[in-house]
Amino acid sequence: MECLLILLALAALPIVAVIVAKLLAIGVALASLAFGVMLAIFGLTLCAALVSVFLGVPM
Repeated sequence: MECLLILLALAALPIVAVIVAKLLAIGVALASLAFGVMLAIFGLTLCAALVSVFLGVPM
């Protein structure tokens, strides 16, 4: 009985590993996307600030 459970656990390991890897990949993708968006917003804000400073127009 215990051997069967051990075999089942060993058989399930690759499946679990694949699921975890996919979840991690999705998480990393979402995190990098959010970081990219934040970076873009920050960059745009910085550009707008610089332009307004150069043109003398208040933001």
